[in-house]
Amino acid sequence: MKYLDFYDLGLIGIVQILIMIMSMLQLGMVTGGYKAYSILQENFDINNTITSYVMVMLGISLPILILTTHSGSTPAYIAVFGILIGALSLYNNWLTCMMLAKGDIKPLNTINLISASASFITLPAIVFWKLHGVLLGTATAPILFCITAMIKVPYLRPFRFTLSRAMIRKLLYYGFVPYLTSTFLYINIQIERWAIVKVMGVEELGRLSLCVIISAAFMIVPNSVSNLYFPTAMRTFAEGDFQQFRLVIRRYTLVIAAYGVAFVTATALLVRILVPFFFPKHVPQIHLVYWMLPSLFFMGFNTIPIIIFNAAFKYRAIITVNIIGLLCMAGGIFGILQFHNIQLYYFIVVESSVATISFLTALGVYLKIRRRLYAPKKKPESDLQNGIIHLSDLSQ
Repeated sequence: MKYLDFYDLGLIGIVQILIMIMSMLQLGMVTGGYKAYSILQENFDINNTITSYVMVMLGISLPILILTTHSGSTPAYIAVFGILIGALSLYNNWLTCMMLAKGDIKPLNTINLISASASFITLPAIVFWKLHGVLLGTATAPILFCITAMIKVPYLRPFRFTLSRAMIRKLLYYGFVPYLTSTFLYINIQIERWAIVKVMGVEELGRLSLCVIISAAFMIVPNSVSNLYFPTAMRTFAEGDFQQFRLVIRRYTLVIAAYGVAFVTATALLVRILVPFFFPKHVPQIHLVYWMLPSLFFMGFNTIPIIIFNAAFKYRAIITVNIIGLLCMAGGIFGILQFHNIQLYYFIVVESSVATISFLTALGVYLKIRRRLYAPKKKPESDLQNGIIHLSDLSQ
């Protein structure tokens, strides 16, 4: 950020938007595949189907997205780069899911360390190549992750192209609604950032980079921790061991709460010291960080009820929470557009408000269904248990 102007930072923001769009196009295949693979770890058709789907998705979306995103302010190579890296990042997410499902945490950590270290080594290129140095660093990690994973972990390698309708239907059945959770979040981000680009310009999106980086850094821990806790939460709930399930959620809540308080406090205290030293051009945007802090705190806390709803297959609760959040975001952006002198912090205020409302809504829904959630059943009737029966078909 120190060596880039705000227009270049805005282009990087557009690359991030395109990466999100590619993630949205998976329609829940990766999420459903993760759940299916957690149960049937040796079913190679799941891996083959998702690999084939990503290839077809890339082939169809590449020309469409290039035509729709290319304009006078967005060079064509930026659109191509964002789409390719988006597809590769999505595929790496699937490779990560397979390793998590099999409990191969050590090789996953090794692969992440190798790819992250290589990306870190490319940082000096930013000094000489500016925007292109950033693009090099952005591409290095996902490319090296994919190559290293295929070499070190043999079961990750697909061995044939296949798009079975039956397999796709089953993966979407188990993955589409949970996928809506992240998709609604992505849609909120898309609405906010495209509104900034259209109303205020690419440079103003670049001025948001400080907030984007801090937000991305904050979510690393909640995302990583939820990946570790979710398989256990899903298994204990499916087995009806609600005491152990509550213990898992309690531990997860303590981790998120401690991390959230520590991160927000440290950011509030240190941002005025560190930003002038490392990113002097972004000193005028420090006030945006303070407006963003409530958003960070509640984004972390919102993962707690979402894990519970996912483990219990309470999809209606997930959809309710996310639709309310989406409507609040759309309403907030519409309200901003009614002003004549639009300021960038207006968008941050709306983002923080939406994060707060989403968490309070999720908490309210959880409290409403809590008794029914833990009510003992006379026979296995949960969606997950039925899902295990359906998933047995996949091994045939």
